[in-house]
Amino acid sequence: MSARSTIKRREFLKGSAGVIGAGLLAGCAPSATPAAAPTTAPATAAPVATTAPAAATPVVTAPAVLKYGDKMCIHHHMTGGHIGPGPDDQLIIEIQQEALRNEYGLNVSIEFESAPWSDFDPLVVTRLETKACDSIERDGASALRWLADEGLMQDIESYCQEYGPHLADEFPQAAFDYFAKDGKRRAISNFYSTPVDCEFISIRRDWLDRIDRDVPQTIEDLEECLRLFKEKSLGGDVTIPISPELGGWLIPSYVLQGPFAPEPDEQLSMLENGQDFQYEHGCAMREERLELLQRWHRDGLLNPEWPTFKSEDNQAAVDKGIVGCMFCGWWATNGSLLTTEREIDPTQDWVQIYPPVSLKGRPETGRILTEVPLERTVVVTSWANCPEAIIAFCDWNNATWENYMLSMFGIEGKHWKWGDNGCYVDLRSNPPNQEYSGMCRVVWSPKWQMKYQTLPPCPDNMPKDPNITARIYGPHIYNRPQTNVPQANEYPTLTRLYHFVPWNWVQSAQFEPDLIALRDEYATKIIKGELEVTAGVREFWDQWMASGGDVRLQEITDQYAAYATQHPEMTDPKAFLAPESWNTTIEYPERPVR
Repeated sequence: MSARSTIKRREFLKGSAGVIGAGLLAGCAPSATPAAAPTTAPATAAPVATTAPAAATPVVTAPAVLKYGDKMCIHHHMTGGHIGPGPDDQLIIEIQQEALRNEYGLNVSIEFESAPWSDFDPLVVTRLETKACDSIERDGASALRWLADEGLMQDIESYCQEYGPHLADEFPQAAFDYFAKDGKRRAISNFYSTPVDCEFISIRRDWLDRIDRDVPQTIEDLEECLRLFKEKSLGGDVTIPISPELGGWLIPSYVLQGPFAPEPDEQLSMLENGQDFQYEHGCAMREERLELLQRWHRDGLLNPEWPTFKSEDNQAAVDKGIVGCMFCGWWATNGSLLTTEREIDPTQDWVQIYPPVSLKGRPETGRILTEVPLERTVVVTSWANCPEAIIAFCDWNNATWENYMLSMFGIEGKHWKWGDNGCYVDLRSNPPNQEYSGMCRVVWSPKWQMKYQTLPPCPDNMPKDPNITARIYGPHIYNRPQTNVPQANEYPTLTRLYHFVPWNWVQSAQFEPDLIALRDEYATKIIKGELEVTAGVREFWDQWMASGGDVRLQEITDQYAAYATQHPEMTDPKAFLAPESWNTTIEYPERPVR
């Protein structure tokens, strides 16, 4: 199928004014399984120009044959992180449907479903069990367990060939190879463009001034600051020294793994001894890490309501001025926290701790633990009635900059506009009641993601700390020209020796939900003091092994051995921990003028 031109938005909108407010379903998407993982990461896109490109004026040529012309085919797609659709979401869907008809010859409607991340995975399981979704977008680790369940997902090779003319050009080959099977594509993936989403810490510098402390650089110094926050009741009668931005799930699985994660030499030893150091289990269930979190919970330093808190609960507490420090995503300081400073409480002065906090007296522990390789992956269920719908949509979504911007942010001039300096200006209301939710989109190509993320900031909405974006989208493991060779000025990160192994959990995928549930259960009980740390961790691993963990470990051993034989360069510990290449220059923004 030849590449086709894009639909002219403004002409279409003239005939679509009446569709706003129509109902819509929600949706989301996972991943697939690979051949051999590449030894080079996808190339980083060139820096974006500071001016927005002019809108294209393509000529639309209607296909000779319209598939499903007699009756529109409905494709149910799931994508996580969005609370629900906005009033203009259906308008975006109408534009997308028209494009799929005119450009791909498909009379289809993709109906999207989503949920907050804290609720998303259980919803996905329900939808899969009841065959109520046709495709899913999810991170690579979550998708592994679904893909390896034979018969659940289908290969998409023929659909990619016919309806995905732009995919091979816009996505690195690894995006398909990582989950390929028998040489056939089974997913469309994009690699992380950042080291990790959530292993960062932001802290109130104005509270630090009140206790006469600098921004902490070690965990021990951070704990001292948290204790002083509480002792001096800096937030009033209810003072929360530290709280998670994104809800209770963050604590068992994400925060403060980097300082405690096993060093490369220890990882090799663990591998030889049949021990697990996966991100989700072996790096989360470290005794020293759990002892710290248990102590913080017991002493009232950690938000006591963290198991039930959701992102909106945490934001409300921040807005009230009762939170002094936050486990959060890399975006928080220049995002929600900056909004609080500007619009709600200008006395607050948040900064992201950089470099990441280390363990006192232990060099090179001031780092984060790098995320799984894949950020988002789309897979299609075996029962989908029109699987080509999502493939064509992925292709169209990434075919042009214009398409990418429409799906991600809505209609230019209505939901957003270009600033004078080429910046993106959001015209929507603040979440959660935005006119367009942003959920009517799929995986994004590295080119468009990097282009958007490196747009100039808006003059009237400058970032609090301009260094954060440069660090996060700067040199790190996912944009190395050669994956096993660190770059100068990399963000301080540590990852797993088997990081790029193209896992195919044929035997153990069925146990993944139980293994994750065990981690959440035992980590929560230990942190809340219901189990002693050493005994609780030992009991966890006994249960973990008895619940399918032994099968998982055997697959890790076998598949890593095969990968290491093919890629001996990836067994060098320096590929994953090279502090001499880190950029750890401390530079904080100027203090606000009060």
